[in-house]
Amino acid sequence: MFQHDNAHHTTRSVRDFLQDRNVSVLPWPAKSPDLNPIEHVWDLLDRRMRARAIPPRNVRELPSTLVKVG
Repeated sequence: MFQHDNAHHTTRSVRDFLQDRNVSVLPWPAKSPDLNPIEHVWDLLDRRMRARAIPPRNVRELPSTLVKVG
């Protein structure tokens, strides 16, 4: 099962590739981030990161902080 945005720019070669490999594609409205489940995850992580008393000080601290808040 595969989910993508079904945008108009999806090329014929991509559709053929998925079909040739019997990959099921979820029916999904084109360009619909509000219906995309991952958007809820990003929102949750963002709120938890902003609620921390001490945010990560640099990019190297970011992954471990995300694991802690997740």
